[in-house]
Amino acid sequence: MAKNKTVEIQEENELATWAERNLAEIKPYWQQIALAIALGFLIFVGITYWLEGKKNLEAAKWQDLSTAIWNAESTKDVADLTFLAQEYPDHPVGMWALQLAGDFELRTGIQKFTTDRKTGMDKVKKAQTYFQQVVDSGVKKTPMLQRRSVFGLAYSAETAGDFETAKVQYQKVIDEGDGFPFFEAATRGLERSSNIDYVAFFDKFRSWEVASAEEAPAQVLPDRPNLDFPDLGNMTPDSGGEFTQKKTETAEAPAPAAAKLPAVEMPKATSDVVAPELPAMETAPGSESAVPATVGGGEVGVPNVGSKLKEAVKEAGSALKEAGAALKEAGAAEKGGN
Repeated sequence: MAKNKTVEIQEENELATWAERNLAEIKPYWQQIALAIALGFLIFVGITYWLEGKKNLEAAKWQDLSTAIWNAESTKDVADLTFLAQEYPDHPVGMWALQLAGDFELRTGIQKFTTDRKTGMDKVKKAQTYFQQVVDSGVKKTPMLQRRSVFGLAYSAETAGDFETAKVQYQKVIDEGDGFPFFEAATRGLERSSNIDYVAFFDKFRSWEVASAEEAPAQVLPDRPNLDFPDLGNMTPDSGGEFTQKKTETAEAPAPAAAKLPAVEMPKATSDVVAPELPAMETAPGSESAVPATVGGGEVGVPNVGSKLKEAVKEAGSALKEAGAALKEAGAAEKGGN
């Protein structure tokens, strides 16, 4: 145990002696060593900053592409996309900007074919130019971008009526194999471009002119119908359905029946009282005439209502006379008694 402790102490002394000797040898170079360490640290920080900045710059480019896509969707204008293509001609961002600009122009051009064929065709040809630039560029492209640009070039050429170019580009996509994107779409496009009837139809469409708004006939409305109807108050339809005016004869209205007066009981008068005679009551004109009625083809006389009314009035007058005389006699008797 004591022997092992002695060995450890001896090794420590040897290490201390070696350190002192080496420190003494490098002491004149301490400043250079410190400067090298500081320089190495600065280089490390600079490289880290450069890599981080490069990453941020790369992200900023793709962020600019995203903003340009949004603007193109909102304004239907590819100016921001074409600007990025010019700003980064040797970068994938510039290639994707051209590809997307071609996609937008091709889509809007097809949509305008039915309303403004010339403007639509100009946009399709512009899209074809963008796709051709992507295909011809020497910038390293992803397989997806490469095939998509070739297919876009073929489709835009077909839409513009350049069927020979369309067949060549469609065939390039097909040669990639059926396991790659756009294979089926390219196969159908090649069949269309090789169809004689399809090509003939497009030639007719090429010469077709859209009628302008000034040339289109306006809708003609009929004249307003006459809604004034004739007065049919005294018109009757004849056998032919035509209305003719017919003279009508007005029949004399029958005389109204006299109302029956209620019976009035008057006080019984004495036989010796004579009342003054009342004036006779005049009857209404025509009241004495009887109204004829027809029964079984013959005329039957109706009792004269006016005569009976006159008799009833006379009887009522006589009764009033008698009542007056009785009242007068009673008044005289009461006066004599007083």
